Amino acid sequence: MEYEIVTLEEKTVAGIAARTNNAAPDMGSVIGSLWGCPGFWL
Repeated sequence: MEYEIVTLEEKTVAGIAARTNNAAPDMGSVIGSLWGCPGFWL
């Protein structure tokens, strides 16, 4: 395989985050809130 090293210009990124797990009773609401629809994953 051949690899090429590239240099990218600096960028600023922004995003949203949430923490939950499959056993959390509010998992659906947490995930749904990221999509703007709380309770979607019930």
